[in-house]
Amino acid sequence: MNYIILISTLNTGMAYLDPGSGSLFLQLLFSSLAGVGFYFWTKLRKIKNNIQNNSTAIEEDDIDDDIFDE
Repeated sequence: MNYIILISTLNTGMAYLDPGSGSLFLQLLFSSLAGVGFYFWTKLRKIKNNIQNNSTAIEEDDIDDDIFDE
């Protein structure tokens, strides 16, 4: 019985978020966004370089073929 009375009379607790926790959360958020952006930027750059290298290789092969055809 005492347990029920004790539980029913408890006040709700007030949550406290100190400035250090807020700045830690913002730092985690911004660094995660920067990391994801950097990851996709490097992948996109590799794909772009592969496409450029393949088109350059094709053009060089065409030039070599033209030289030997003459």
